Amino acid sequence: MILAALLLVLPTPGPTTHVAKIAATTVLFAINARWGEPRVSYAFVLYLIVLAVSLIPALHTWNPIVVPATAFAVLAFVRRDWLSANRWLRRGRASRATWLLSGVTIPLTAGVLVAWAYLVKPDLTIYADMIPGKGLGIVLAAAIFFSVFNAIAEEVVFRGVLWQALADTGLASGAVLIIQALAFGIMHFGGVPSGVAGMALATIYGLALGGIRYLSGGLLMPVVVHIFADMMIFLIVSRLAQGW
Repeated sequence: MILAALLLVLPTPGPTTHVAKIAATTVLFAINARWGEPRVSYAFVLYLIVLAVSLIPALHTWNPIVVPATAFAVLAFVRRDWLSANRWLRRGRASRATWLLSGVTIPLTAGVLVAWAYLVKPDLTIYADMIPGKGLGIVLAAAIFFSVFNAIAEEVVFRGVLWQALADTGLASGAVLIIQALAFGIMHFGGVPSGVAGMALATIYGLALGGIRYLSGGLLMPVVVHIFADMMIFLIVSRLAQGW
């Protein structure tokens, strides 16, 4: 269902095609949903929110998955019985292998992002209005806020809900790892970096985060590692969008 919903945030040539996407994903939901289970209730609400986000272009500027993920957090807080139906919400434990993979992923990701910005020199001026000021202190504060919020939202969706849903089907761990990484890459087609190259980089990064998720058995370590990448992206965007 989540993989199908990803179609809604990809570029659409016209309203007719977009309506067709909505119809297709709605049918998929209706056919596959186990309506007697409590978690289906909030899943359907989140699905409606995804549809709403897909119809509001202003919400596509940064990351459309943030709105549904935030809605999930609110629903989980209000309806604890819905949350208890899920087994993916685990902190996990950081083993030596987890620390090693995380320690390699953080600096390597930062280096790749800096190299991309230096070599490609992308035009990121469209994000200029999203940066609340030019002072270093303001930019750093905004970077921390965005990074924490965005990292939690995306990890909940991809290494949380999607990971558990795929695992529940009986797929091998390797297949789960690859599918969630591909979904993560597709979602970042319009991100920073963007395009096919950005999608490829995000897929590789999704594999690394998935590996950390698998080794730690929870979401805490993937969230921490993800925060560092998002902070670097925010600083790069601020630098190129504002020219400081």
